[in-house]
Amino acid sequence: MDGCRNDERERPQTMKCDGWMWLPGWENCDDVEPTIAYFRGRLVINQLPPSLLLKISADSRYKLYVNGQFVEMGPSRGNPDTWYVDTVDIGIYLRPGEMF
Repeated sequence: MDGCRNDERERPQTMKCDGWMWLPGWENCDDVEPTIAYFRGRLVINQLPPSLLLKISADSRYKLYVNGQFVEMGPSRGNPDTWYVDTVDIGIYLRPGEMF
């Protein structure tokens, strides 16, 4: 999860990200053909929080897995003027240590 960090000013289970995850080298001209992308983040948790809210979106659709378990599919349908971000509580899917 490049660009992400724990924010000590808020609760320990809060993670702030500086930007979108996307394919390196992607250019607007690549938008002609549909692209399927696979993103994988790394997270280390020493103490399990009761909940951890993840905000996620995509320009067409996504499937979210945590520790190999299917969690959510989305995003909510939008339009060029409205972009939806889904909030998903992944707390029950977490385990102590390193996760992908």
